[in-house]
Amino acid sequence: MSRFHFMTVLLDCLLFEMAGKVTDRQNRCSLEDLADAYEHIRGTYKDNPGCFDLPCDQNIYLHKLNTIDGLRAYLNRLTNGHGPLFPYQTFVQSWYEDYPADDDFIYLPPLNGRETQDFLLQYAVTIPHTYHDDIAALIQAVREQVWRDGGSGGGYFMLDNGMRAAIKFSRVYNANKRAKAAQQQAIELAAQQQRQLRQQQLEAEKQEQKRKHQEEEERILQKRLEVEKRQRELQAISKKQAQWNLLQLQVMDKFWIITEYLHKLDSQMATSGQKESVEALRKILESILGQHSGDQNVKVHVFGSFASGLCTVTSDVDFTVYNFARHYTNPIQELAKTFRSAGCQSVAAITNARVPIVSFKARGFDCDASLDQPMAVLNSKLIKTYTKIDGRFAQLWLAVRQIAKGHQILSGSTGFLSSFALTMMLIVFLQNEVSPPILPRLQQQHWSRMEERKIDGYDCSFDHNWDRYRTFSSGNNESVAMLLIGFCRFYGFHFDYAMQEVNPRLGVIKCRTFDPPAHNKTDKRRKNWPICIMDPFITGRNVAGNCRSNNVADIQKCFRDAFSALNVGDTDMAFKCKV
Repeated sequence: MSRFHFMTVLLDCLLFEMAGKVTDRQNRCSLEDLADAYEHIRGTYKDNPGCFDLPCDQNIYLHKLNTIDGLRAYLNRLTNGHGPLFPYQTFVQSWYEDYPADDDFIYLPPLNGRETQDFLLQYAVTIPHTYHDDIAALIQAVREQVWRDGGSGGGYFMLDNGMRAAIKFSRVYNANKRAKAAQQQAIELAAQQQRQLRQQQLEAEKQEQKRKHQEEEERILQKRLEVEKRQRELQAISKKQAQWNLLQLQVMDKFWIITEYLHKLDSQMATSGQKESVEALRKILESILGQHSGDQNVKVHVFGSFASGLCTVTSDVDFTVYNFARHYTNPIQELAKTFRSAGCQSVAAITNARVPIVSFKARGFDCDASLDQPMAVLNSKLIKTYTKIDGRFAQLWLAVRQIAKGHQILSGSTGFLSSFALTMMLIVFLQNEVSPPILPRLQQQHWSRMEERKIDGYDCSFDHNWDRYRTFSSGNNESVAMLLIGFCRFYGFHFDYAMQEVNPRLGVIKCRTFDPPAHNKTDKRRKNWPICIMDPFITGRNVAGNCRSNNVADIQKCFRDAFSALNVGDTDMAFKCKV
């Protein structure tokens, strides 16, 4: 760096310091004050011979920067009146434009926080560190002798040559600043690369979904063209044969109408991006709760639809937290407090429920968190295993759920069917009421296959290895549309709601074997179970035990009406809504 460049950087540093000490209401800084600073810098050179790498006292003398006239001429020669670092124009101004006087000034507004940090960062990065200590010593000398400890603030330290130097302009300080800036830049670059990668992944998923949709539309169109072609061919054959073939085509068309509707339902399933977001949220909550309790054994598990694989774009997220309650006398309230401090929205502790929970919103999801519910986690794992065995199960579940939702029977809280009860009905139907069966009985396998587990004394063993059953349903070629019609026919006309039970533990529909429990400790009368859907693990528990007697007729009617509508290809009437 030449003497000229050193002088312009020194000027910028002086302007930066003076911007930090401006007291004039109009933000004016007189040339007389700036000349005094240069005069003292020149004196500092004189009093400390050999302490500076660039003896710029000669330039001060040459340009007469310690005088108002010399400063006026020097500043007016520079671009914008300053060097490469200072952000404002500093042209010399006079009270009387045509008569430069001793009270000439420059307009010097104070720098805001962002501008201050930008100045110091540019100084640290662009000015050779060899000259930092020289500038730091000169600035400190001016602070002490001219501005009476004014300026932009900050402390000082002692150089090896015995001179005091302003810390923020020094070599060591700015070496650290450059290192932090480089580290931050690397972090921001990595974050940007991660965002770009995620965007590419989302775009790839979008393109894949578009491709599949186009293929399905082309396939449906091709089938329709084949039907139309076949109809034209029928015109050339006898009337009786034509009527018979036409009937067959109507049956085929009915199934294609239902299949087309079911394909549209697939768009309601949660995306892989949503599932990844739920897993990321689980890890964040686990880390937050572990830090809050000081127990790294605190674990957060997902259960419900996002754990079973039967999640839609509107599904809530259910969490349960292990090893947290033992640290607090009121763990649910402590859980709510922790979620609030972590920035979750709409946090509410619901302590009077059968299973106390904390409801909240996070990352766009409605969430519920409970404490120590291993049975719920295991239920989700069981359903997830069935989901992996045959892809028709998830598609069929989505269709059955849509029918129940459209006919307003999907609401356990109002005395109808819960989503879990409906899922058990479907699993047992695919185990016991279709031939050959589509799903195995995972809780009735040979002991060598079972993964043993007991919770609260209940046997929760089942075969977790779904890979053993890849070909289990290969003998059953029924389409999802045919299975859906069969499901509605069975629960609409054949299932005896008063006398039979759905037993997923055994995988059968059978006569009831469990008596309802008493209402409570004081009321020994038996509860009324108008419908009986047993829990897969808890012996004697009816997961539809809260279903009201007057709602069972509506449930049966729902499936009867859906069967009648599907049988003629009327999806609007069957599902009670369009997609």
